[in-house]
Amino acid sequence: MAQVVLKHAASMDSLLSDTDLDIATLLSVGQEEDDISSNHHYHGVQHVQLVGARFEGPEVTPYPSRDKTESPLVFSNVFNPYVNHRKEEFVQEDFGNVVELRGSDVGAADVKYRVKDLRTHEMPVIGVYIDERICPGFKYRIRQLCRPNRYQFNGSALYLERIGQGYGRRLTFQSPHLNINQNIFYTDTHDGGYGFSIVAVEAGASFTIWDADERAIGQALLLEVNQRQAEINSHIEKKTVCKRVVVAMKVLVNFTSRRHGMMSLINEETVNVCGVAELEKAPRSSKAELKSINNVELPIYGECHFYPNAED
Repeated sequence: MAQVVLKHAASMDSLLSDTDLDIATLLSVGQEEDDISSNHHYHGVQHVQLVGARFEGPEVTPYPSRDKTESPLVFSNVFNPYVNHRKEEFVQEDFGNVVELRGSDVGAADVKYRVKDLRTHEMPVIGVYIDERICPGFKYRIRQLCRPNRYQFNGSALYLERIGQGYGRRLTFQSPHLNINQNIFYTDTHDGGYGFSIVAVEAGASFTIWDADERAIGQALLLEVNQRQAEINSHIEKKTVCKRVVVAMKVLVNFTSRRHGMMSLINEETVNVCGVAELEKAPRSSKAELKSINNVELPIYGECHFYPNAED
């Protein structure tokens, strides 16, 4: 399993000048989709470097090999393992890159596919092939590959409810109607395949902020959330599916506590931060629950944790 190293960067400019693979790919590419511009300064978990996980070589990148005895949900990688990253152009999406997928690697028929335009935070779905990290109960935004701005369900992120059987597997998503559900599609409908991106948090959510000393110090409201949220770990613990997702956010922070009893210079401010969202789906639950956003670096207070308020 690739080792994930977290570093701090003062600004996006310093990230873009780095020669290693890092979270800048998630924050700066394709800003036509994302509301957070690349000239913002981010605090906290900024540089996510993969040690020993650089994919170089021929144009066709095969599915990465892994230990078959390992749980299919254990796959820690902030950068998409399918994408053929090259050191000199790590910030650019390589839409011409061809990714080779094998159905036998996910326990399906021995069919090979070649897909293009898979972005660094997306997980592929085509025909019998469904990325092992995709799991019912979690929320996803789905894009048709080779069609940069063509999304399923008008770009809305929906909870995946069921994965069907057969060659063209039927994927069923949440619907507001109980008697009929039109939020479905088949994995073989679009010849180019689909790119699934997990959605851990969305704008409008509110949190209670806890500092490193486990004290509640204020409230946080998410004003904007970057759409490129990257799953870095997925595992099963006591039948509960747990996922960790890197997120970048613009947050309105309202401090209600003074550190060390001193008057705070700023009670309310808007900051751009990164953090790691912790999601859990219990065995008898139909939807995953956001437990916290950790490793959030706030000015003056340092590393903090965001815990969802009850109404969210």
